[in-house]
Amino acid sequence: MLHYFFQDESFHDLKVTLKRGELNFEQLSASPYFINVFLGFSSETYTYVKESYLTWENDNKRFLGISNQIEFKGDSIKAKNFEFGIASMDLRYINFYNYLFNLLMEHDIHLQISTTNKLEFLLSNTFKQIFSRIRDSYGNDFLYKFKYSLIKIIDRHRTGKLIELFFVEDVDSSAIVSEIDAILDKIIREEGDLPHLSHEVKTAKFFKEILGESSFVVTSYNSYNWDYNWSFDGLDNLLSELRLLDKNIVLILDGKSSRTDGMYTVARERFCFSEIHREESEHHVGIRIADFLSNFIGRIIRNLDLDISTASILNLTYIDEKWFDVRKEGFECYKKIGGLLRKYQSVYWTTQVGIYFDTAILFYKFIDYFCSFNNYEAYRSISNKEHTEKLNEIVLYAISSRFN
Repeated sequence: MLHYFFQDESFHDLKVTLKRGELNFEQLSASPYFINVFLGFSSETYTYVKESYLTWENDNKRFLGISNQIEFKGDSIKAKNFEFGIASMDLRYINFYNYLFNLLMEHDIHLQISTTNKLEFLLSNTFKQIFSRIRDSYGNDFLYKFKYSLIKIIDRHRTGKLIELFFVEDVDSSAIVSEIDAILDKIIREEGDLPHLSHEVKTAKFFKEILGESSFVVTSYNSYNWDYNWSFDGLDNLLSELRLLDKNIVLILDGKSSRTDGMYTVARERFCFSEIHREESEHHVGIRIADFLSNFIGRIIRNLDLDISTASILNLTYIDEKWFDVRKEGFECYKKIGGLLRKYQSVYWTTQVGIYFDTAILFYKFIDYFCSFNNYEAYRSISNKEHTEKLNEIVLYAISSRFN
């Protein structure tokens, strides 16, 4: 039986760059996370989903203020609707997402969501020699924990000088080592008495030992082209887990422009699918639905990340209470996407979060949190402040559990 997989993404940067001291993925319209969604259907299921969606779209576009001649897609919904997730969203769009998540819940589908942190990608390239050395000396499990901690340290404590050095082609490695060493000294000096940062201090001390033991080469470029293998690892593993053969897969990638050349090339190199196509979303409902999903997930992750990144690292971090100030329709919408994710939680590779996963974990636990309430009345019986505190405990436990 043929299965059709439709792909779309949000916050797609072709490369990681630095301009006037600012990383391109930290601009106001950008995100530190690249979100990639693959949505799979049997041919029979896709026929039902497509017909239902087109009927809904035909009946409802005018209520969204969109003419029949204009394509309705993810970026038709303005960014202001996602400032605090669904709590900021116009009721018209909440109703749309309620319909969409319900449509996907009604059918058996295959879902793969990849959330890749762009700083992790940058540092994996820059420190590939030292990461390889640590793997050889200490093993993969230790490398996983160390890499996470190092990326987090650099993300939270980086200086403008350090970031600029990463973009000096063939940089003198000693310059980067010296700058990192100064950062590590500051962490050890200022955070030693803070219990919730003890793991960070321990990592800083260990990394200082590594830096002092021997020299190593830092690999640097003036820009870092995206490696689309990162974007297909989740799909590759999902198909293996589900035992779906390449010959029974038709992959349809979003877009025919040069922006999709990298994705298309890697797809053809890695897979022997029955067919691989690049198509415009206006011609394929499956691409449009993948676009809505990637856009919804990407924008919420982006704003959650923005929220927590502005907090003081000296304190435990809570997201803004406004995230929980949702009306009943919004609560039900969160429960529907949470129910969709729970439906496929037994399929391990439904989600892929990389090594530097804090905000991705926060997103999934935030969505799932609403599923813990039977109804809106029970949800509203708790203050928004209590919701933030409860979610924080859940997220901290989820992150620490990944290292045990």
